[in-house]
Amino acid sequence: FSVNGHLMGQEFTADEAARTGRSITVRAAGTADILRAIIVRNGEDVHTCAGDGRLLEFVWEDKAPLVDVTTGEGWAYYYVRLV
Repeated sequence: FSVNGHLMGQEFTADEAARTGRSITVRAAGTADILRAIIVRNGEDVHTCAGDGRLLEFVWEDKAPLVDVTTGEGWAYYYVRLV
């Protein structure tokens, strides 16, 4: 899982490109079939991708302007939930 090339757990300051869109890359392998992957931004589900087996890879572009999705503290966080 990465956001604009930054791996899960990394913090980074958004450059101009990240302010207008973020590229989220997901690569997952399960011990059982993956039914779906859900991208969560600031605690809200924002994108779902259906699974098809034990491996799942996709890229999603979050085109929401960063100013519209940041928290009151001025930051945003993402994670992926696998089901």
